Amino acid sequence: MKILIAPLLLISCSSNQSPIDAPINYKEVALGEADKKIDQAAVKRQPVSVKPVTRDSAPPSSSDYVLGPGDELTVNVNGEEFMQALRLSVDGSGFIQLPIVNRISVLGLNVAEIQENLVSAYSGEFINPWVVVSISRYRSRPIYMLGEFLSPGVIHMERPTNITQALGLAGGMTDKAYLEGARLLRQEKIVAVDVEALLNQGRFDQNVRLRAGDTLYVPSTEDLKIYVLGAVEDPGVQPYQKDIGVLAAIAVAGGAVDGEAKLNDTRIIRTYSPVKGELLTIDVTDFLRGRRPDFQLRPGDIVFIPNQPIANWNAVISQIAPTFQLVSNVLEPFVQIEFLK
Repeated sequence: MKILIAPLLLISCSSNQSPIDAPINYKEVALGEADKKIDQAAVKRQPVSVKPVTRDSAPPSSSDYVLGPGDELTVNVNGEEFMQALRLSVDGSGFIQLPIVNRISVLGLNVAEIQENLVSAYSGEFINPWVVVSISRYRSRPIYMLGEFLSPGVIHMERPTNITQALGLAGGMTDKAYLEGARLLRQEKIVAVDVEALLNQGRFDQNVRLRAGDTLYVPSTEDLKIYVLGAVEDPGVQPYQKDIGVLAAIAVAGGAVDGEAKLNDTRIIRTYSPVKGELLTIDVTDFLRGRRPDFQLRPGDIVFIPNQPIANWNAVISQIAPTFQLVSNVLEPFVQIEFLK
């Protein structure tokens, strides 16, 4: 048997939503002293944050750049007419093709090291040869700009590039961009960088230098999701709807499982950015009885209804494990760092 949410209750509660980013404040509800105590029991907040990645103090010079496949070099040797301004591409194996000395490996070397190797290579052909090497095109350092960019696609770093520079190269973002959901992905993990704080709050310490293979992803407001997991009839992902509350989300998930769901110990994992969020403990029974307006959800929220009392966060993880892959992209990084220890 299911515990279903009464539609009339949802309608009566919809006009008294709490602010998303502030402590619960029921301005339109007259609370007596007894109700105020219940209010504290209904919603408990545990802020969570992690130390963000910050930008390096000084950008690297071109001498720090090591060559890879696709990069291009300009080489001048001894002022010889047929060896001036040679434009050479690094092949897939890390070699360049030069007159006289033929194939030379440059993979993983910087400009100074390549120049030294070429001087040595040409010493058998010229007396005290001089060689000048420069990088003409940086092509081995791709950045992938995915989602709501005006010009999404692949950008090849031609010089050290930070987040704001990459955003500019992608033409900026569309009016559908959900900036709070912006993520920097590196080696299949979310990096603890707050793109929204960088752009809207002037947190320039978040303007980190990008690495080859990084992906900047900005989702659309049309693709936002919430998750309802645990002791409900149909756990899983739901499209986010503006002003949806926890009762409505549970109803969409088929209702709570009768006799199993511990509604008074419901947890909400809330992500504000890759570096901050909250773990909320919600007493849903107060909302069901009409003693409190429905609690408003926000994009990316994970509602978890346990089927047994929760002693600690590890107990939540053990219960959520069967569907953990479903929400692992949302949980990273702050939940995994702070809670999954």
